Amino acid sequence: MANPQPDEFTRISNELLEQLCKTKINGEAMQIFLVILRKTYGFNKKSEKISLNYFSELTNIPTSNCSRSIKKLENMNIISVIRNEYISEYSIQKDYEKWQLLSKTIVSEPTIKYDSESTINADSNTINPDSETTINADRYKRKKESLKESKERGTSLTSQKITSKEIQELFINHSKISEPNHKTHINPILEVLANIPPELNTQDVQNCLFSVFSKLNKGKGVKMDFLLTNLRKAISNKHEKILLEQKQQQIKQAEIDRYNNQKSAITQKIEDAKQYQLQTAEKIIKYSEFYNNNLSLFSTMEKFEIQKAFKNNSITLVEHIFFNKMNLR
Repeated sequence: MANPQPDEFTRISNELLEQLCKTKINGEAMQIFLVILRKTYGFNKKSEKISLNYFSELTNIPTSNCSRSIKKLENMNIISVIRNEYISEYSIQKDYEKWQLLSKTIVSEPTIKYDSESTINADSNTINPDSETTINADRYKRKKESLKESKERGTSLTSQKITSKEIQELFINHSKISEPNHKTHINPILEVLANIPPELNTQDVQNCLFSVFSKLNKGKGVKMDFLLTNLRKAISNKHEKILLEQKQQQIKQAEIDRYNNQKSAITQKIEDAKQYQLQTAEKIIKYSEFYNNNLSLFSTMEKFEIQKAFKNNSITLVEHIFFNKMNLR
């Protein structure tokens, strides 16, 4: 039994809500808009990263349709989308004066004729030919845009090399469906597979398919909604696992690089210290020879400092004395 609580709500201004009431948005696009509204304003955020799989799970709309509805909202300038390699970020355009309503195709209604006895005869052939041409052109345009979006995503079924025959075999081997129907059984799965993340390879997709189908009962049919939901979850979980492994690998590599850098720095310090000791020893020999041959040039205080430096093998503090004396020579 549903029991919504009054203190759990999505905050939205009345002005924006009233403008939405005046704006015609078709069913699927409105569902997508509500998801974005929930994930942004519902959490007091201006924007949020949302995956296509999440849109599909929350709305029960195929990911291909989700992508098309997102594009429509974007063209209407109702939402803003920041796309990147992994997951897109969405926000709502608050300035509703910038919203752009899309033009709709007008279809002429059939002409209705009345006979002399006021009997209504609907003639199925009275649709305006121009309207019929417009409908076909609109369908072709939508199909072309859908194919283009699939190609741009770079995760088409062809690229993954998962065939209809493989899916048919899964149905036959794991359920009582001996002759899977393309429209009912095969195509819905192809739509899910056409939008898989680019991080998943063919083997990953095959493993997801097998894990989902292996849970079916050989002696029963298949509830496609349940099957598709589980398949999306399996793909989403695999994707998250791969991303986590990549992140862990990056962290591990960063630790290795940091260790190597520290090791290199220590090695360089040791080398610098050896070089400094060697240079100091050479200077002590040089200065000692000059000092013993020219004692009369040094005062009592200078002799004390020089002997102390020679004893400690550190002549940094007395080098200026030797520079001055040697320059006089």
